[in-house]
Amino acid sequence: MNRFGRENIHKRLFGDQRGFTLIEMVTVVSIFGIMLTAAIPNYSKWVEKRLITAESDKLYLDLMLAIATAGPKWEPPIGT
Repeated sequence: MNRFGRENIHKRLFGDQRGFTLIEMVTVVSIFGIMLTAAIPNYSKWVEKRLITAESDKLYLDLMLAIATAGPKWEPPIGT
């Protein structure tokens, strides 16, 4: 290739390096592990909230369906 070819630029930037060193891999895996350790409890709380919200939405929709199918003569119970 010519002087400005892709291979020439890569060789100037990285030399003959072809991959990652063990230290680089251990560093990346360690950082990922620390981030994952911090994220899992928050994710668990988020999932629990979403499940509760989904169940309450389902209950609300079931009540609205019951009201809609009760007919035009439905009146709310006394004392509400």
